[in-house]
Amino acid sequence: MRIKPGIGLDEVVFGMSRDDVMKLIGEAEEIKTEDHGEGEQTVSWYFWQQGVSYHFEMECDWRLTRIEVSSPKALLMSANVIGFSRPKLRRLFEKKRTPWAEEEVQDGVVYCEDWDMTFWSRNGTVESVQFEVPIDEDDHYVWPDSSPTSKNS
Repeated sequence: MRIKPGIGLDEVVFGMSRDDVMKLIGEAEEIKTEDHGEGEQTVSWYFWQQGVSYHFEMECDWRLTRIEVSSPKALLMSANVIGFSRPKLRRLFEKKRTPWAEEEVQDGVVYCEDWDMTFWSRNGTVESVQFEVPIDEDDHYVWPDSSPTSKNS
C-alpha cells in the first residue's frame, strides 16, 4: 500500500469518480454522508479491514479529494510510517531531503503543508495519515496528471 502525496494511494488517484474507484477496489464496508451546510457534502467510504477511507466532495462533482490511511502496511517514501514517533517521522523527511514544514494543529495532530498531509497521533505515535489533492494559491484543485479531471480543473 503506497501513499503517493498529491496523487493518491496505489492505483487510486485523486480526481477519480466513485464508480472508477469502486471498479478498482470494490464496495466499501461503510458509507457516510456529511452535510457541511450551504449545499456542500462529503461522501466517505470506509474500508475498515484495509485501514483506508476515501472521501468524495460534491463541489468537485463527487471526485476523490481526500484519503486517510491507518494500515501499518502503508508506505510513505518506502517506510511504514504508522507507528512512527514524530521525531522519527521528521528524520525520515530529512533523510529523503523532503520539505518538512510542520504545524501542530492540535495536540497529536501535525500538518505538513508542503505535502497537504496530516499525521494523527496518540501517545506520541502516528496512528493515521490523511492526505488531499493539493490546492493552489488561487484555491483551484491541482489534479494529478493521470486524473480524469486533470485537463479541466
